[in-house]
Amino acid sequence: GEPLYTKNRKEWEKWFPVDFITESFPGQFKNWFYALIAMSTVLADTNPFKTVLGFGTMLDENSKPFHKSVGNAIEFVEGANKFGADIIRWICTSHNPADNILFGENKVNDARRRFYLILWNTYKYFLEYANQDNFKVQSLKFKIENKSLLDKWIISRFLQLTQKVEINLKKFDAKDAALEVESFVSDLSTWYIRRSRERVGVNSENTQDKESFYSTLYAILTQLSIVLSPFMPFISEEMYTTLTSKESVHLADWPSSTNQVDEKLLHDMKIIREIAEAGHRVRKENKLKVRQPLANVKVSLGTDKKFLHKEFGKEYESILASELNVKKVEFNSSKKESLEVSYDTTLTPELELEGEMRDLVREIQTHRKEKGLTMQDTITLTIPNTFSSFKDFIQKKVGANNILLGEKLEIK
Repeated sequence: GEPLYTKNRKEWEKWFPVDFITESFPGQFKNWFYALIAMSTVLADTNPFKTVLGFGTMLDENSKPFHKSVGNAIEFVEGANKFGADIIRWICTSHNPADNILFGENKVNDARRRFYLILWNTYKYFLEYANQDNFKVQSLKFKIENKSLLDKWIISRFLQLTQKVEINLKKFDAKDAALEVESFVSDLSTWYIRRSRERVGVNSENTQDKESFYSTLYAILTQLSIVLSPFMPFISEEMYTTLTSKESVHLADWPSSTNQVDEKLLHDMKIIREIAEAGHRVRKENKLKVRQPLANVKVSLGTDKKFLHKEFGKEYESILASELNVKKVEFNSSKKESLEVSYDTTLTPELELEGEMRDLVREIQTHRKEKGLTMQDTITLTIPNTFSSFKDFIQKKVGANNILLGEKLEIK
C-alpha cells in the first residue's frame, strides 16, 4: 500500500522521529544507521531517532569471532536451552555496551554463580522457612512500624535500589541498573538474611520479630521481581506469580512508596559492615576461629567515621556482637584516622567450652546435610556429658527430638 509518509503526513509525524533504536555499532554504522540518517535528512531535514544505543560485538571466550566454519558458533535456541535465556540476558545487560562482550560456558557459569544462584537461593530460603512457620501474607507493601533495625535498613536499601534503577533505565543505561540489582541482592543475602537467621525457624523465640522478618522479606522479593522483570523476564515471573498468585509480573505497576530512604541508616550500616569485615580479618590474622566466643571487642572508629543515628547504638552493638561472636562490644573515640578493631583474647573455661559446643553443633549440622535431612526431619542425639548445660540450646539448634548424655557424640 501507499506509505504513511505520503498518505497521511500528520499520522506519520506521531511516529517520527522514533524514540529509540539499538543495533550493533560495528556491524550497522556504515549501512543501516547511515541509510536512515541520509533518508531522514532528505525527507524531513531532521534526525530519524531521538536515542540510539550502539553496542560492540559478541565474541567467544578467547576473543575470537563466532564462525560455523571455526566450530565456535553457538546457535541461539541451543544456547538458551542449555544456559537459560535469563542468564544470557543478564550477561548482556550487565555489560558495558561500549566494549566487545565475551560469551561462553565459563562466562555463563560466572554470571550464574555471581548473581542468579544467590537470587534463587534467597527466594527458595523464604519459601522454605515461611511455609515451615506458616507465614500468612497480609500486605505487599512495606510497613516501617515496629520493625527491627535490619528490616528498616533493607527497606531503605530497596527503596534506594528502585530509585537508582529507574534513573538509569530512563537514561537507557541497562548496565549500571543491572549492577545496582546485583549489589542489592548480595546485600540481601550476605547481610540481611545471614544476620536474620536466628529470627526464624527453630531458633526463633520472638513471634512478632519473626513476622516482621517474613513480611519484610516477602515485600522485598515481590517488588524486587518487578524491578528485575525488564532484565530477567522468566525468573521474575516465577517469583512474582508464586508469591502473589497474580497473573503476571509484566502486568504489575513499578514499585513506589511513600516511605523515605533513611540515608543516615544506610551510612551507619556501611560502617557496621566495615567494622565486621575488619573484625573478621583480625580474627583470621590471630588464628581465632569465628565459632570461638570471645569476651569483648573494642572498636575505634577513627576520625573519618561516625554514626549518624546515635539512638541506635545498642542495636549496632547487638548486630556486631552476633556477627563477631563476642559477649560485649565497646566503641571508643580515637584521634587516629583509620578504623581499628581489637579483641580480648583471654579464654576462660566457660568460653572454651562454648566454643567446643559450637564445633559440636557444626558437626551435627554437617551430618544432617550429608544425610539429606530436611528441617522437618528430627534426630536423636547422645552428647558428651561435658555439654550438659547446653542441652536445651543444642536440641533446639539441630532439630533433635531427644538428647541423651553419654561419653561421646552419637547421632541417629
